Parts: sequence; C-alpha cells; structure tokens
Amino acid sequence: MNEVLANEEMPNGDPAVFMNKVAKWGTIIGGVLCTLGLFSLLLPTVMAIAIEIWLAVTLLCVGASLLALAFQNRGYGSVAFEAIWGTIYVIAGLALLLMPMSGVITIALILGVVFILDGIGRIIFASQAFATERKVWWIFDGVVAILLGGIILANWPGDSAWIVGVLVGLRLLFTGAITILVSSLLRK
Repeated sequence: MNEVLANEEMPNGDPAVFMNKVAKWGTIIGGVLCTLGLFSLLLPTVMAIAIEIWLAVTLLCVGASLLALAFQNRGYGSVAFEAIWGTIYVIAGLALLLMPMSGVITIALILGVVFILDGIGRIIFASQAFATERKVWWIFDGVVAILLGGIILANWPGDSAWIVGVLVGLRLLFTGAITILVSSLLRK
C-alpha cells in the first residue's frame, strides 16, 4: 500500500506526512470498531436489534426521499417508477420495525453471505495490493470473515438473534485490530 500511496499525488506534497495522517485515522477508526465490537459481544441481542432498527430507519428514510422526489418531479415522467420504489422501501422499513425478530433472521442470512463475500474480497485484494508484511494480516482477516459467515449460515435461522450480535462483535473486533495493526505498519 505504501507503494500505491507513494505514487499518488499527496495533498501537501510530502508522502510521509500523508502516510502519518492515514495511519492516525486508521488507528482512530480501528479503535471505534474495537469498541463497537466489545459492546456487541457484551450485549449481542441488543446489537442485533439495534442493527435491525438502524436498517429499518434507513429504509424508511430512503423510501420517504424517493416518494418526495417522485412528487416533486411530476413533470419529468419518472413519477411512477420513483413512487413504486419509494413505496417498496417504506413497506420494507415498516415491516422491519413491526416484526423485528423476522428482520434479525433475515439480517443474519444477509450477514452470513456478506461476511463470506467480504472475506473472499479481502483475500483477493490483499494478495494483489499489499507488501508481504501486511498481506498476511489482511488474508487472515479475510479467512476470519469467511469462517464467521459460515458459522452464521450454519446456525441460521434458529440462533439468529444472539449469533448476529456475537459474530458482528467478533468481526468488528478483528477488523478494528487489523486496521490498527496495518496503521501502525504504515508509520514505519
């Protein structure tokens, strides 16, 4: 990554200063991820419900925005399309709010698949983009993601509530720790 960033145009012209800024922000973000991971491990069901509610509210906001846009653009011919999609998002958000445990079960399935795909992507990216010392840690992070995704899918749907919280917590902890580790390597 140093090689990639060193070839980029630096905002202030000095690659060392730029790398230190990247490392500083990586450490901060890694710390936040570790903190969220610990919270999730301590209260896994609370975290699963929080994730579900956050997704529901996000869907409601997107749906309301699409509906507002549809009625604002009445003369441009896309009203029906935007209104239909806005309605679908609102219905999905309301369904998640009204049936939170069904939402958690669905989120567990999605997270299992996303973790596996994320892990595969990290391994492929690490094998192509990083020097040897960082490559190993990113590949390890990818393998952990694949394992966590497999555990979620193996226990789905029965243990969805607590397993989402615990495994999201573990994923946040690993990602935060790896981010801090790579940030410290960037400083060197």
